[in-house]
Amino acid sequence: MIFTSRITGTARALGITMKPARSSDVLLAMAQQHTPALVLIDLSNPGLQLPELLQALRTSSSSMPRMVAYGSHVDAAVLRAAREAGCDRMDACRHRRP
Repeated sequence: MIFTSRITGTARALGITMKPARSSDVLLAMAQQHTPALVLIDLSNPGLQLPELLQALRTSSSSMPRMVAYGSHVDAAVLRAAREAGCDRMDACRHRRP
């Protein structure tokens, strides 16, 4: 939640429209209605089926947006799988604990 609000706030400050999608189905519907230039994917989303999601985006969107996935720096296998699934970029995040 905090990450989403930070990204949304930064995008707004830069004059960029960002629309968060809470599920793959919502993302696919939004991609059909709009032409996103970029899709950010949180690899920690429960139930995320990344290869299937990327394939569905390829077939449903008029042009494939740039795909950036982010996840925990300790989850190298998940980041590697994101690259293999077709993400353009993967970012590892170090989560700070309170």
